[in-house]
Amino acid sequence: MTPATGSGLWLALAGGIVVAVGSVLWGGGAALPSTWRRAAGSGGAGWGRGGEVGRWRFRGRSRAAIDADVAEAAELTALCLDAGLTVPAALQLIPRAEELLAHPEAGDILGWSWTLAERLGVPIADATRVAAQDLRARSERAVQAQTLAAGPKASMGLLAALPVVGPLLAVLIGVPVAEVYGSPVALAGWGVGICLAAIGWRWGRRILAKALAPRTVRLLTGSRASVLEVASASRMLALGLRSGIGSVEALEAVAALEEPGVESVVGDLGSVASALRWGRSAPEAWSMLDEAWQPVALLWTVAGVAGAAPAALIEAAAGRVVAAESARTAAAVQRASVHLVLPLGACFLPAFLLTTIVPVVTQTAGALLAG
Repeated sequence: MTPATGSGLWLALAGGIVVAVGSVLWGGGAALPSTWRRAAGSGGAGWGRGGEVGRWRFRGRSRAAIDADVAEAAELTALCLDAGLTVPAALQLIPRAEELLAHPEAGDILGWSWTLAERLGVPIADATRVAAQDLRARSERAVQAQTLAAGPKASMGLLAALPVVGPLLAVLIGVPVAEVYGSPVALAGWGVGICLAAIGWRWGRRILAKALAPRTVRLLTGSRASVLEVASASRMLALGLRSGIGSVEALEAVAALEEPGVESVVGDLGSVASALRWGRSAPEAWSMLDEAWQPVALLWTVAGVAGAAPAALIEAAAGRVVAAESARTAAAVQRASVHLVLPLGACFLPAFLLTTIVPVVTQTAGALLAG
């Protein structure tokens, strides 16, 4: 083998190692599904301005870490407002509050709650506290998702790193790498193995991301939205009910939060309000919506029959929606852990054979035949 060929081989092997390691490390925090909702526009509250700029500020951090910081900023803001501070004064006191609350997801929820506060006369501190509760619930779910994904992600990382075992093993035992991977068969096997490992990594990430993604609900318009938006809209409905307006009026007030041309779960509540105004019973009115609304519909009906104040019941229903989604996510991750054997058998093990076993066998057989 000429020096030029040896140099080219080393460059090829180095490039393959970079590709293999990059496939493992690339998007480490992105293995969790990115389910950030759209920025909500100002909505009369001045939020939703984060948009894509807000996304870039938080790029590279895990979903759980971002959600935890955003929830804490909202909670501290609510405490400052309870103490009598204005919103600008509260944002100046809390470190990074303006940056955190400009995050697209926080801007949406705060925009909803502050718009309701402005329209219905609800204290801004109460509205901020409701938004903080919703953001904290999302944060806890994100932490749960990150914890559930830790084991499968670590396993995939180790499996995807198998292609680099061959060259490292050759270096450790003192065998020249150029001799092990010098034949066309070994070099071709190395390239195919690297491709298989990258495919297996992407395949495994897709399986895990699908399990961790929030369930979607069907809107009356035919579009889909995250089930977590049902919990958020339910908390907004409870906030509206606490303002003292009627139940149907509260539904209409929350439905009015939907921006023109932008479909969301709050818009479906307007259809429920219309059905109730036309004399339909509560079970009939709520039956039009996705089954994710069942906890809200049940407690709404119970409050109407018992003559109880519905606000606390609706807020409890929001918690039940999040709890049900957390249980579903845990079960989905367990199933995904079983499904990960598919990329293991179809990609990672063949990649290991092609990048480690085949070159060693080829080199050994060549040495025996030459001897």
